[in-house]
Amino acid sequence: MLKLVDVQDDAHAIWQRVQDEYGRSSNLEYVRASNDLALLKKDDKMSINDHINRFEQLVYEVNYNKPAATPNLAVSVINLKFLNTLMTDRASSEKWETFINAKGLQLEQMSTQQLYAEVRVNAARMKQTDKPADTSSSEAKALATELQQALQALTTQFSEGVQRHNGNKSKGKDQNQSQSQGQHGKNSGNRRRYNQKHSNRRPRYPYDPDKYCKHHDTRGHSTDECHAANRNRQNRSGNTNSTNSNFKSSYQPNFNKPRNFSVNTMRLIVNSTTAEPESRDPHAWIVDSAANAYITPFREKLHNYREFTNQVRVKGFAGKTKLARGTGSITLTDRSGKQITLKDVVYVPESPDQILSLMKLRREEQADFWFTATETFEISFPNGVLFPGKSVNNILHIWTSSSPALHINAVATHNASKRSCWRICVFARVVRIRA
Repeated sequence: MLKLVDVQDDAHAIWQRVQDEYGRSSNLEYVRASNDLALLKKDDKMSINDHINRFEQLVYEVNYNKPAATPNLAVSVINLKFLNTLMTDRASSEKWETFINAKGLQLEQMSTQQLYAEVRVNAARMKQTDKPADTSSSEAKALATELQQALQALTTQFSEGVQRHNGNKSKGKDQNQSQSQGQHGKNSGNRRRYNQKHSNRRPRYPYDPDKYCKHHDTRGHSTDECHAANRNRQNRSGNTNSTNSNFKSSYQPNFNKPRNFSVNTMRLIVNSTTAEPESRDPHAWIVDSAANAYITPFREKLHNYREFTNQVRVKGFAGKTKLARGTGSITLTDRSGKQITLKDVVYVPESPDQILSLMKLRREEQADFWFTATETFEISFPNGVLFPGKSVNNILHIWTSSSPALHINAVATHNASKRSCWRICVFARVVRIRA
């Protein structure tokens, strides 16, 4: 379809006409983009970067096609809409709801690009926790399979060497038997007579490398099992009975050692490596938004400790359930020597790390949490306690200082009275030790 327009004389009029014709927002595109943005959810097969690009494209289309009197989407609204696209099921909703509660008012103030960076870090950590960690058992199975294959190849090679030795020895006999069969096989009558003649032969014993025949001077069967040796013994016994008893046999025993077999063998050397667990740092703490308790594997650090009478399970690192043995309080000291005491710290001896629940710090201690850079952050408390932290392998860590040390100086004075009593003066001096 052709559209007729008026011819303009100058450049300003031409550009004004183009703006009036094509620069207006499209209400249809605005409605479509708004609907797609509201229904957008992250697909499990889509990477987090592709999902962010799709979300940015829809936000751009909404702002571009909005009505003239409608303002652009606010940064706080964009942040909340983006987090809503990540909640695809119940499990993901629980994880991201914890993230939203931990951020609090920061979601309304932080930039969208900073939110994208933190979401990438949390998504990568969630993906690592979902993978099975049974690599040691799979490596052990693979090693056992390789060992079985090597032993099977070694056995096969040994058997082939023994069969090759027997084949070379019986090669001459087989050639003589083939020539004899060819002479007797000229006609069917001779062949039948030959088969009838040799059908009464005794079966050969199976080859046994541990047995030795003195008659044949070879291995494979014993002298008692040898048919030729038995026939010779029977002939000698018959000749002895028919002739003089003083007859001496011409048989002389052979004391030579049996021949040694040489077999090419293969040696399999398996080097197994085991990873020793690193020693746990009593001053390191993991700040986790998925945990719901303060956890420590160090029983000696807890004050007012009491054992649980019933089984109590808590969520530790990445939301994994752990069995707690007891509870107590623990005191954390920052670099300046200021302290804060956390209550209801549970004792989990199987835990590889000490864990701080970010939501419990926020709710019970009114702690503030913010990022100072891409890899660093800080946690502050109302009483002035401040812990700087950083990311180690995409996991947030803080380090506490050692507890204040108590040094006691004792001075003894002697009383001049007859009772010889002693008076001890104790002076306590607290020296703060910086980590």
